Amino acid sequence: MIRKVCIDLGNGNMKGAEVVVTPHMHKGEVVEEHRLNVVSLPSQVGVGDMNLGGLSLGNVARRARKDEEPVQISFAGGTYLVGHNVARYARPLERFDSLKYSDSMEVRALTYSLLAQLVDGGSTDLAVMVALPVEVVMAATFKETVKGIEGWLLGEHTFTYDGGTSHITVHAAKCMAQPVGAFFAWGLDDAGEWVREESDLTEATVAVLDSGFNTLDLLLVKQGRIEKRFTGGDVLGVRVAADEIARAVKAQLGFTLSMAEADDYIRQYLDKRHVAVIVAGQKRDLTPIIKQALNSLATRTIDFVEGTWSNANQFSYVLLAGGGALVLDAPLRRQIGHAQMLPDPVTANAIGLAKLAQRPGVFKGLAE
Repeated sequence: MIRKVCIDLGNGNMKGAEVVVTPHMHKGEVVEEHRLNVVSLPSQVGVGDMNLGGLSLGNVARRARKDEEPVQISFAGGTYLVGHNVARYARPLERFDSLKYSDSMEVRALTYSLLAQLVDGGSTDLAVMVALPVEVVMAATFKETVKGIEGWLLGEHTFTYDGGTSHITVHAAKCMAQPVGAFFAWGLDDAGEWVREESDLTEATVAVLDSGFNTLDLLLVKQGRIEKRFTGGDVLGVRVAADEIARAVKAQLGFTLSMAEADDYIRQYLDKRHVAVIVAGQKRDLTPIIKQALNSLATRTIDFVEGTWSNANQFSYVLLAGGGALVLDAPLRRQIGHAQMLPDPVTANAIGLAKLAQRPGVFKGLAE
């Protein structure tokens, strides 16, 4: 059996989803039960391993939980650390250009980590939906990007994940824009069937604002078709704020932050509304730096949205998705009063495309 999964190649978090179909008997008939399996991990990857040799603090240090540690991925391209707290063991590889999707070892390492979590090791046959930013999908080089992804993704893959060996064969791949997944997360059930009112597909205008770590994507579906005039993307995600924080910390406090570390400080601020660090033996408050960076990001995001959508009052629905939408929730709702945050906004794109994958004929040439 070929399992159909989605991977969302996000720059802040990699997300994966699969609709698991389980047949069982009900009143003498075989019925199918559909269940979503969703995984997510930080898009952090570094070259190295976790071996500290004899280094130890004895019994003084707090032991790290398993879910706080990176996992080790090994394949023909090398050995990498992936996921949580990579920066504790290696400098994170931070690459944000669109060419990385065509074939980079760090994207392979992240993809293998995500697939290993989805399929739980062993040997598996897959068809894979690949979610990409709108600006990548709309670029003149999109066909070349797809060829590059298919070139390394299709076929057999063997790798070790956290000590276990996985053998995965990818029989088909389909690349789609990330916010299209958010639209289908809103409109489809787990079996891939349209569950909204028919008028929501045939008459309504449904806008999606998908804010991620690296990109801001806008999508408009009008009467069941994508409207190019109101669809677009920009490199205007949470990384803009993370970069501003890193530059301010370097200028004011004299040390260098990676983008992943700056993003962690943003997450801490959103949880606690206060972030402090120890610098040269003194406690320093990063809260003003973070607030200023987020306010600047909110202003630039709203400017871009206004330039594309005006106040969005002409749309029937405005759906908010992505981790950046959570960061900018308050200013976005002030600007667009009828906007609604999707359930599980961080993984909405992967969930929607996993639902779409259930529909017959989505993967060309794949025997259903």
